[in-house]
Amino acid sequence: MQKEYFEYPGDRTLASSTRTRKFLQALTFLFAGVAIAALIGLLVVAIMIAVRENAETLLYILAGAFTGGALLFAGAAFLVARSTVTAQARESDLRELKDGVNSFFVGDGTLMTFEKEEIVIHDEANVHRERIHVPYKEMRFFSVCVRTRPRERGHLSVVIEIPVAYLAKEGRARKSDSPALVETDGKERLYRCLEAHGLTLLGEAPERGTRKQDVRFRAERKFFLPNRTKRRNALVLGGLGGALIVGGVLVAIFWEIALGAILAVGGLFIVGRATVSFLRGKGVLAAYDGGLYYADSGRTKRSFLKWEEILSFAHEDAEDEPVLLIRCLYGDCRYPAAKGAYEYLAARFPEKVQG
Repeated sequence: MQKEYFEYPGDRTLASSTRTRKFLQALTFLFAGVAIAALIGLLVVAIMIAVRENAETLLYILAGAFTGGALLFAGAAFLVARSTVTAQARESDLRELKDGVNSFFVGDGTLMTFEKEEIVIHDEANVHRERIHVPYKEMRFFSVCVRTRPRERGHLSVVIEIPVAYLAKEGRARKSDSPALVETDGKERLYRCLEAHGLTLLGEAPERGTRKQDVRFRAERKFFLPNRTKRRNALVLGGLGGALIVGGVLVAIFWEIALGAILAVGGLFIVGRATVSFLRGKGVLAAYDGGLYYADSGRTKRSFLKWEEILSFAHEDAEDEPVLLIRCLYGDCRYPAAKGAYEYLAARFPEKVQG
């Protein structure tokens, strides 16, 4: 669990934290680069072994060395990357404390400071004169556990609902506009700050002091969302990679081994990338025993909403494709409406169907 800081230890500590974070980031890229280089070397040696009738013992030794190197440095890159995340969180907390014990990041270089009767949103360097003042009585605060997988644990955050009139330029906001939602990391210092100002935290109660036990939920029904364009492009790319592999082998046999190996390795990479792209060429909307999971075809957008978070749902006919509208206490989510998904949810939760 991340250590909490409640007073600013000084600029030297912040500078040291920044150096540590940068060093870990550089080390991650270095280890990942060596792992990739070792993998390329392994593929080249494997092709040389395949095209030679009596491969030298040295080639097998090199294959083993490249395999071990790729696994070793890939594992090291993963472990250092996890340490980098921890270092970034500590540096961010120290930067907040430098501004004040009641200051928290709500964006890149943007801080929110709790004062007596209002919050003040301002830039970290305090070089811009524009500061946004929002009274507490105009706001709501929600505790949210952001989950990207169908499991109990997730990333704790606090979502702040602010009337859009305070954030939009003068004259550009309308009364009918939905409130803006600002998110900041959930941490003990923030929870104490909210309590000190008598502010109510709505939504899922955050765990404090003890770590929440993790639970993996069980899938009950899956609805797939095929991305035909992505799959068609993947097939074309795979065909190109296959042609390079065949061409590389022929070049290695009848002309030059080194050149053929390079071509074949390039083809293998392309085929591998095309295979992954084809397999991921479909999104999924799945009902679990604990909630609703969505992932797009590239797995770049993933979310898991527990059933108790969902207030209601509705089916909307959009211009390009139908949409499943999910209403939560802190805002709305829109997912592509997979065939049969709305009917399944309506039958399971008739009380949550929005008329």
